[in-house]
Amino acid sequence: MPNQCPICERRRTKRFCPGLGGSRWRESGGTSICPQCCGEQREVSIDCPADCSYLIAAHRYEGERRQPPKELAFEKVAIERDFLAEHGELINGLSVFLARFAQEHTDVCDADLLAVLDALARSYQTLDSGLYYEQPPESAPARRLYDAAKVYLKEFESQQQQRTGSSVRPVEVLRAVVFLRRLGQWEANGRARSRRYLTLLRGQLPPEAAAPAPAQSPLIIPGR
Repeated sequence: MPNQCPICERRRTKRFCPGLGGSRWRESGGTSICPQCCGEQREVSIDCPADCSYLIAAHRYEGERRQPPKELAFEKVAIERDFLAEHGELINGLSVFLARFAQEHTDVCDADLLAVLDALARSYQTLDSGLYYEQPPESAPARRLYDAAKVYLKEFESQQQQRTGSSVRPVEVLRAVVFLRRLGQWEANGRARSRRYLTLLRGQLPPEAAAPAPAQSPLIIPGR
């Protein structure tokens, strides 16, 4: 059958797929798929590039129809309304670090980032209680990001101490991590290979010559 979709092998191809060559259907030699397989396999079995026009349209559609989560991640962690203004440098710095890491390590997906934020939040919860326990994420990309994020946070805490003479409390780091986790709960779409949330964080990346991140965070708390 001419122009047959290499995924379903039934319907005609109508959409160019820039991620098809990196999928398990690459041996087909095709470059296009049918609209139904595009919708079903997008960010699932196909690692879609961020500039794919169909992916951009799908993310826009998801954004218009999304509903607030029924339960917030780490619901018992309170984040006051003035927390962003007071700790914007910590939140912005961490979000920029995560975005840059994912930009340099292209195998990192939203699922990895959320697993890292979960693990960091649990670690800082125990640290705030006077104990320390950690359970790193299992996937290799998430574990690399987790280890790098711990180093970043330690360096941030050290620089904060040297600059201001005051320490960053574990509960403050916990709230910053939980804020980003809740934002991910709002932005991520749950697809295995999605980078929808990471795309949002990359929007926070300043130009290389830009000044350090301002104290006021541009990120918006979902539902506020």
